[in-house]
Amino acid sequence: MKNVSLAAADSHILIAKDSVEDADYVKAADEFAKAITICEDGLRTLYAARASALSAAEQFDECLKSAKEATRRFPEDASLWYWTGQALFNKKQLAEAKKSFEKAAVLEGVATMKMSYLDWASRCNNEAKTDSDEVMETVDVTGGSAQTVPRKATSNSATTPSPEKENNSGSVPLPKPKVDHTRMQWYQSSSHVTVDIYAKDVDGEQSAVSFKPSHLSVCLKRPNAPDYILDKDLHEDIVVDQSTWTFSRFKVEIRLAKANAGSTWKALDKEAQVLSAVAQAGAESRQRSKAQEERQKQWASLTEKELENYKEDDSAMSLFRTLYKDADEDVRRAMMKSYQESDGQVLSTNWDEVKKKKVVYEGKD
Repeated sequence: MKNVSLAAADSHILIAKDSVEDADYVKAADEFAKAITICEDGLRTLYAARASALSAAEQFDECLKSAKEATRRFPEDASLWYWTGQALFNKKQLAEAKKSFEKAAVLEGVATMKMSYLDWASRCNNEAKTDSDEVMETVDVTGGSAQTVPRKATSNSATTPSPEKENNSGSVPLPKPKVDHTRMQWYQSSSHVTVDIYAKDVDGEQSAVSFKPSHLSVCLKRPNAPDYILDKDLHEDIVVDQSTWTFSRFKVEIRLAKANAGSTWKALDKEAQVLSAVAQAGAESRQRSKAQEERQKQWASLTEKELENYKEDDSAMSLFRTLYKDADEDVRRAMMKSYQESDGQVLSTNWDEVKKKKVVYEGKD
């Protein structure tokens, strides 16, 4: 591949973007492919964009091929593993899709995106469970004919054929539940946050997107699917009159103009940011407790070793200074309190125990 700049691929990228706006995703994917072949800079973004277009065009075989090629080149890019998972999910290769989503979650640094990837991994489990829970059972019906009906694999009850099918011979195909493949993702530039909602056949006349300085509300109406609702308190304020939304047959694009241009949003909404902060605080607290426990064990071991090395006529104060020298604040407080309150008879390094009551030497009778 020639070492050329991203500018060399601009013409193909512009054509591809126009094709996306016109919902011509096949042409968009082809133009992104041309850009990939002549450009090294920005390959991650181009691969992800092409995979997105192929997925929207429901060309999942080609999407998987492109995404796998991308992950071989850039194995540390979370978004490329996400698109690999999307292609596998739509091809019903659920076990492999789950692995890809989990890989994306491990690599992702943004808390909301990590949660989204883990949610897709969970959906793989749910889809697999739905597929395995239903089996086909053949039963005799009136007239001696056979009918195939679905039943739950865990059920022990007899299966009763539906009345309207009693006089039909042959097999009745197992109905497949409809799966809503609507998905949302967001990304940002220095001036805008873009929210892409991949939803088919959105009725633009009946749908509504509402902007407020710190809030986004979305209600998408679709003739053959439930309403898609998105209601979020945004991470930062936006400029309402500069924010827009457009829709096509396959996608709704929402562009939020940042009130504080140049800032970096750590999450799309405030709630996710709070959840992330709480999780981080909890992890830090657990780390501190673990570190304190480890220090306590180390000091208990050190104290025992030091005592073994001292003879009866060694100075108690010399032992005290040796242990006190490199102790942390809690250990020092425990040593001072126990030593002073027991008139030099007790030396403890456990502050959690010492702080509760006065330290008294309990000698042998």
